Parts: sequence; structure tokens; C-alpha cells
Amino acid sequence: MMVKKIIFCTRAQADGAWPNGTIVEKCEADPRDAHPTGARGKIIGSLGPVAEYEGHIMVYGYFVHWDDMPGLPIMTVSWKLRPLL
Repeated sequence: MMVKKIIFCTRAQADGAWPNGTIVEKCEADPRDAHPTGARGKIIGSLGPVAEYEGHIMVYGYFVHWDDMPGLPIMTVSWKLRPLL
């Protein structure tokens, strides 16, 4: 039996978020994260801001296609990423 998985994400770009297509690197990782510090990928969509931290830091949610998992968007929060220029 073949099992199909459905993945929901957005390709929309939230106001104030890094642009879709931005190459990012993981700069903060939790032990249960799918990708370690140093992993690279490309933003394909964003949501937010989803929170304010101490009144001034805007937190966005980014859907990223990671280099080692192309085609599988994974949601990551902005404070775990840094854009590569």
C-alpha cells in the first residue's frame, strides 16, 4: 500500500520578512531540530510577524527548502536563521 503525505506551507512573503529566494544558514539548533547549525537552504515562504519579543524583536516563521532535503519545506523561526549575502 502506498502512503501519501500532505504538506502544507505558504509561498507568500510576509511584510517585513526576508524575501523569498534568500539563502539562509541555520545559526541556532535544538537537539530535536531536523537540521543542525550550519545547514543551508532557501526561503520559499514566510508568515508573520508571529510574535514580538520584549517589544521590539519581530519573529517570523519561514518555510525553507534545505539543501539536503530539496522539495520538502520545513518551517523554521527567524531567530534560528541568518541570511547569507
